[in-house]
Amino acid sequence: MTFDAVTAYLSYVPDTNLLTPPETRPPTPPIETARDWLTQMGFDLRTIAYRTHQTLTADGAIVEFEPIELPKIATAPTPFMTVGVTSTGGIRYAYGLWLSAVETADVPLRSPGEVWAALAAGEGMVDPADAALSGGPLTITDGTLSYLLTHADDGSFILQPVIELTSTTGARIYVSAAQR
Repeated sequence: MTFDAVTAYLSYVPDTNLLTPPETRPPTPPIETARDWLTQMGFDLRTIAYRTHQTLTADGAIVEFEPIELPKIATAPTPFMTVGVTSTGGIRYAYGLWLSAVETADVPLRSPGEVWAALAAGEGMVDPADAALSGGPLTITDGTLSYLLTHADDGSFILQPVIELTSTTGARIYVSAAQR
């Protein structure tokens, strides 16, 4: 199993002769098998609500977990987990990015005027980055509250509130929504 602490990305591909859990495990539906395995591996499936989707294959199933109660995340990565389950209950592979809701907080948001002033002062991030170099004006067509997955100073992940501005060129501009 490989886990990248910087990106929180997990990748698991066992030796084909050592499928986990052991093949002697009593048969359970693939979604239950995948959920049990993720729990055994230490994934938090209690603090974030999620939906599951199962696709049957010739030799088992692919089970996908997608959080449903997280706020809209503006850019990749977004949390997900995919688990391949054999027809006999073994785990063929698993990969994805998963978070735990350790702490939540109410954050006062900037007013539209404060967001506009911050943008005029050069705050924000343009996506794609080369859109800022086009030299032409960016006309803002829409703005919505969204979130960016960022790192805190301690290395943990934070969903940072941003105002996602859409322009006529297709560029998106993200400005911090939190009051300072």
